[in-house]
Amino acid sequence: MTRQRAVVIALAPVVLVGAFLFGTWLAELGIPREPAIEGDRAPDYSALSLTGDTVALEDFRPDAVLLNIWATWCLPCVREMPGLDSLHAEYGPQGLRVIGVSVVAPGSLAAVTDFIESHRINYSILYDPDQIITDVFFTWGVPETFLIDGRGRITRHWSGLIVTGSEGVRSEIEKILPKR
Repeated sequence: MTRQRAVVIALAPVVLVGAFLFGTWLAELGIPREPAIEGDRAPDYSALSLTGDTVALEDFRPDAVLLNIWATWCLPCVREMPGLDSLHAEYGPQGLRVIGVSVVAPGSLAAVTDFIESHRINYSILYDPDQIITDVFFTWGVPETFLIDGRGRITRHWSGLIVTGSEGVRSEIEKILPKR
């Protein structure tokens, strides 16, 4: 047996136990070990509204939710906001809640509020300065958008700019609108 192989065999149990313990630790913190994917139940998540109230994702059930993670400095985020606002206006009365989650730095609430007012955004905005959503949904950047049905299941995930006017996006939304 070569020395390298012996080292690998000796370290394998240590690595496996470490991975198990790390995964257990993440689960205890409520952080998923795998990314939130289509078909999964959306993770439990809450953040602050711009008025300082705590809002949980489950508070929006049985409505469908289009959850968009964004930042004020993100140009693709800014580009998609008018389209998200249009989806809010069109599908909101039918049971779609468009929720934007701002992941800018702590202490930036005034900047987020000014940004929303200057861009005339009408859909709900949550403030997440600690970027908890990136850990809970296991995201990598902004923008990222999740479509969640009224039962709390992720039906679609878009990474990067979402083309809100496309037939594909509209079709995905229309499939999960609550029956009223």
